[in-house]
Amino acid sequence: MRQVSPQVEEITHRHAHRTVFTRFITPERPEHMSGMWLAYYEKWRTMTREQLDPGLLDIVPTLKHFIPPARVFDKLTMARLFKPSSMNSSSLTR
Repeated sequence: MRQVSPQVEEITHRHAHRTVFTRFITPERPEHMSGMWLAYYEKWRTMTREQLDPGLLDIVPTLKHFIPPARVFDKLTMARLFKPSSMNSSSLTR
């Protein structure tokens, strides 16, 4: 991402304590996954953390300084929707 929208930065600045960023974190190795995810990462091994630049999985620098008080929710699989109860303390960091 080249640039974060100024509106996003402004909203985050005003409400950092209520902000949750999500990161899609790939597995270290394909063998750490199962089912279709295992097949995907066996084919696309370059997308695993053992080969991927760690900076590509991090929060963009212009928003990173809001953490804390903003929180980060790490997701190991892609899913558009999740129940708020799935955001437990082990998946949230400050």
